[in-house]
Amino acid sequence: MFMSAKTFSLTFFILTCLFISPIFLFSQAGKDGAAIISTTGVIFNRYSAVTASAVAGTNTITVNNISDLAASKIAGASNNPYATSALGYGDLIMIIKMQGATIDITNTTSYGTISAYNNAGKFELQVVKGVTGNVITFCNNLANTYNISATTERVQVVRIPRLNSLTINSGSSLTASAWASSGYTGGIVAVEVTGNASIAGSINADGIGFRGGVVDNLTTGPPGVSNYVNTSASDGGEKGEGIAGFEADYDALNGRYDRGAPANGGGGGVAHNSAGGGGANGGVPASWNGMGNPDNSGTNYSTAWDLEGGSFHSNTSSGGGRGGYSYGANSPGPITTAPGNTAWGGDNRRNIGGLGGRPLSYTVGSTLFLGGGGGAGDANNNAAQNGANGGGIIYLLVTGNLSGAGTITANGATAGNTISGNNDAPGGGGGGGAIHLNVQGSITGVTLNANGGAGGNQLITSAESEGPGGGGGGGFVAVTGTPSITVNVAGGANGTTTSTSQTAFKPNGATKGGAGTSSNSNTFVAAPALSCFALPLSLISFDAQLSGQGDVKLLWVTENESNMKDFDVLESNDATNWQSAAMVAATNNGNTQNYSFDVGTISQKTWFRLKMLNLDDTYVYSNILFVQPNSREIIYLNGNSLWLKNLPTQTKEVRIYNILGILVRSQAIGNQTNSAQIDISNLPKGMYYAIWDNGSSRTGSARFTRL
Repeated sequence: MFMSAKTFSLTFFILTCLFISPIFLFSQAGKDGAAIISTTGVIFNRYSAVTASAVAGTNTITVNNISDLAASKIAGASNNPYATSALGYGDLIMIIKMQGATIDITNTTSYGTISAYNNAGKFELQVVKGVTGNVITFCNNLANTYNISATTERVQVVRIPRLNSLTINSGSSLTASAWASSGYTGGIVAVEVTGNASIAGSINADGIGFRGGVVDNLTTGPPGVSNYVNTSASDGGEKGEGIAGFEADYDALNGRYDRGAPANGGGGGVAHNSAGGGGANGGVPASWNGMGNPDNSGTNYSTAWDLEGGSFHSNTSSGGGRGGYSYGANSPGPITTAPGNTAWGGDNRRNIGGLGGRPLSYTVGSTLFLGGGGGAGDANNNAAQNGANGGGIIYLLVTGNLSGAGTITANGATAGNTISGNNDAPGGGGGGGAIHLNVQGSITGVTLNANGGAGGNQLITSAESEGPGGGGGGGFVAVTGTPSITVNVAGGANGTTTSTSQTAFKPNGATKGGAGTSSNSNTFVAAPALSCFALPLSLISFDAQLSGQGDVKLLWVTENESNMKDFDVLESNDATNWQSAAMVAATNNGNTQNYSFDVGTISQKTWFRLKMLNLDDTYVYSNILFVQPNSREIIYLNGNSLWLKNLPTQTKEVRIYNILGILVRSQAIGNQTNSAQIDISNLPKGMYYAIWDNGSSRTGSARFTRL
């Protein structure tokens, strides 16, 4: 519908929508408004486990309890970051498979090798069309299959706030519920921002990933055995959690104990009193051998390492670090006496610490993994602590710019040191988590950390010695473009011992984790748009008229109405806070229907939209109109074209810039036509600015979003 400039003049901007007749598409990005975080530990996301397998190409998923995804007022935020408490039409969710990989379970060095990922780590975003009971329906079909047929296959749905801006004040933080703190969910911070994100504080997912092995404090197994997997707690420490499962899951895979590393989880220390290996996440899978990276910083450290055989001091391995040696009672000297020599006494200080977790294979934009948990050290004197948790996942989708002097961090946790008499072995460090910044604009200032956690220290003060924990492997970081920011994905340090017999070699067999992975991707991927309409009607147009006296009249046209209730006319002075101006009853006539509403006189720029309600009170929003008094230009999107009408007669050229200020399209304008139709079919989705001028100075401008 075009309007004559002889009867009115106006400016209206269609901010986040497209018209494709006769179906109206609207993603509702930004629907939850602005959020300002002013305290620590704020959690926006909500989580629910998936309870039935979902196949690629279908458009539903079933969760354990839909109320888990509801969000009322959230402490520490300036406003509730969800426009509606219950999950509903236009809301954004992430679906992600957390676990379910198949591994080798033989009692050999091959234990824990991943033979099939089974889509573990696969994720996608979907916009909600509707909710019935615990079933969520989307307009778009699923890209991935999410099987949960096996007990170790776990999938969760994460509700994501759809903000138009995000500010995290200095000293404040956004975080997430820890993984498995309530069922098999959590561990993920995910936010969409259609405007800018400013981070002076932090987004923190440190130590909320896969869990470390739990200390069992039971050692009665025979010395001299080096098992990679075992069902008995008396034989060694627990393995750390990873994409193949944890504890009871491992029981069904030949056992939860001993030094073999299950996928990205760290191996447990073997009896008696060897230490746990570090968890893992990023890195190069082909460069893993489980033995970690020896610390050669001390005098003669390399000599001590090489007593293991060959030139072990120069060993390199991606993934987690190895746990330290088993119990030794004497002091023959670590620079001259090899591990395993009977001169050490006790358990002969054998090289049987838990192996470091394996790095995982990533596909940028479609896989994300929690950091693996560190393995537990073997214990029998109540002096050990658990292996450390891995880092969580942070996913940010920002259409504008991301900036600030704050931090975005998903480090693996540091393993606890030994306690009381200290005559046990500590656990391995957690593997670094994953950070994905999917940002269309610039990324400046922030520091990204996905480091591995350090292994635990063995704090005994006598000549007795037990192995320190292995360091966690570094995590994974992916960012769009080539921002000038600091990115850290370092491996965690190995633990050390204070034993008087090891003063010349404090690592005592524990090694460092390997570095993780960082990636720059030049492709910004917007949230999916709605490709269906939730209510029984087609909205053909929604327009505004503005008279010379400042009176506004809204007009809209529909087709195929049935079971409609009302049109709630909403207005706003800031495009964030909306109030109802009127309720207009629907006719429910299947033919073309014309509606109008006289707003009255406006004295300032005002935004309008329709909330279209069904008889069962489901609803959907129309596009947003921006009306400004005493202006005359019209700009709107129609299909793959940007239309401009009623331009000043002196207009010479229209230029289109992306959000980075880069010119992406220009078109000359004839003086007699006063209008332009510009093809934008080749422009990527995102926000743009149109500017028109008379050849020497600007005569008008507008912002629009292509979905």
